[in-house]
Amino acid sequence: MKKNYGLLTGCLVVAALGVIYAGVGAYQAHTKEKEQQQAENEKIYMTDFSEIKAVSYDNDGNVLAFTKDGDSWTYDGDDQFPVNTTRMDSLAGTVEKLPAGGSRETGGRGRSDRIRPGYTGAAGDRIGR
Repeated sequence: MKKNYGLLTGCLVVAALGVIYAGVGAYQAHTKEKEQQQAENEKIYMTDFSEIKAVSYDNDGNVLAFTKDGDSWTYDGDDQFPVNTTRMDSLAGTVEKLPAGGSRETGGRGRSDRIRPGYTGAAGDRIGR
């Protein structure tokens, strides 16, 4: 009596293809993650603060300066001035790790046409820095 192994062989082929498909997908995900990590390592940052404690903004001589006290922000010109803490935390988070606009390949040279004359900003991770 001759047995029919066609169904068993077909199931094994489908299972093998499934394993190969999963392996290729995992390899591609690993490769993509490695490329993203390498691109991140090549970036140059102008700032690398752990936590911003002070932010100031100068617009042609009109200076706005804010200081973080615990979880809240205060305006240095008037302690009673209401400051939106969420917006200040967002602004501080933006400048904590500010990209320079270039990469290690270009020596950190970014686009100079993005700079707007008359506007200056400053931030520090502790008072006086």
